[in-house]
Amino acid sequence: MVAMILSQFVSWFATAAWNFLDLFIIVISIGITTRFEQLTSALKDHLKNEIPTPKSMLKFRLDFIAICELLEYVDKHMGLIVFLSAANNLYFVCSQLLHAFKLAKLKLIFTIKLIEIFFSVLRYFADYLYYWFSLFYLISRTVYLFLSAAAISESARSPAHLLHNIPQHHWNLECDRWLFQINSSTIALSAMGFFNFTRGLILTMAGTIVTFELVMLQFGNTVESLQPLCSS
Repeated sequence: MVAMILSQFVSWFATAAWNFLDLFIIVISIGITTRFEQLTSALKDHLKNEIPTPKSMLKFRLDFIAICELLEYVDKHMGLIVFLSAANNLYFVCSQLLHAFKLAKLKLIFTIKLIEIFFSVLRYFADYLYYWFSLFYLISRTVYLFLSAAAISESARSPAHLLHNIPQHHWNLECDRWLFQINSSTIALSAMGFFNFTRGLILTMAGTIVTFELVMLQFGNTVESLQPLCSS
């Protein structure tokens, strides 16, 4: 009894810590993204109302460097947390999707036994409801986490679009330096340097999950088709 209560408490604590970890990364990502967006908005207003001088563009570029240094500081101290969160989410998404495919396969096999399926679904309705809710919640939270982190890279490159629209006769050395810095630097939140959070990473992760599910389903079918060695 004590062991059951202790295990349940550990499960609740781990779930709360897991959700807080993702929420913390999302909030930090939104904060850094907002700083880049504020800088882009200020640059847009400046280019609309005034002529870009080397002094004014130097000020904007130094503000941009300060935000990049903040991102680098956050990335240095949160790399392990981000990596564990991404790996944990990817593992549980794959695990629950694999379980969902197995459930769908079992339902397809026993479609003839409609009465048994009806009573089975009726009996375990709460379990099914909780499972599918947790699955969709997990996928939604993971996607939102990846989108929030990827928004940093998108917002950091927004000034480049405004710099390209500066007329040639107003172009100066500071504009050239800033544009070169944006195009030559990797400005994104990373997971200990293993991968950077960008829009393309979401598609890469989705392809990895699909590949993993297909391999595991095929592996499961192969194992089920094997005959015992000592069959009579």
